[in-house]
Amino acid sequence: MNRPLKHTMLFTFFIGALVFITNGQSTAQADKYLLLPSDILLVVVAQQPDSPVKIENTKALLNLGNGSVHLVYELRNISKKRIRRIELSKWSLGGGGGDLVPFNVDGGLLPNQKVEIGKVDESRIGDLSDSMKNKFGLVKENMAGIILIFVKRVWLDDGTLFEPTKMSDNLEEFLSRLEFLEKEN
Repeated sequence: MNRPLKHTMLFTFFIGALVFITNGQSTAQADKYLLLPSDILLVVVAQQPDSPVKIENTKALLNLGNGSVHLVYELRNISKKRIRRIELSKWSLGGGGGDLVPFNVDGGLLPNQKVEIGKVDESRIGDLSDSMKNKFGLVKENMAGIILIFVKRVWLDDGTLFEPTKMSDNLEEFLSRLEFLEKEN
């Protein structure tokens, strides 16, 4: 089997088979998670120097209860104004794009304040062992996928809206071309 096809099939099996990407709370308190290392699933944050919000400390977790990828990250207000609502988008190579659940900031997110999204109790997170990698066919030289997350819109208390439409549109078009090229190979 040729290498691009094998990678596409692996990506489709591992990421495409996952039900959805979520950033909310788990539906079952007993769910266990595996930390997906960056050599298996790389979470990339787009650099947006004009954004009033910075995305930090990203982690991708595999929810063993429902098979979904659960993103955990922090949002930090790097502006001098209070933020009341934040919307993020994600794109996964081979898996298309979409919006993450909008985050309404109760009481506002003050300058330099941060909030953790998708937090999971550390006692429910395990490492992806070599035996689990072998079980899923995830050998070290095979990356299952890349997820890119970026700020789509931010509403500030003073009515200002940050919305990098041109960047979002250009990124969507670029990633669509990458997916097309990947399918051709």
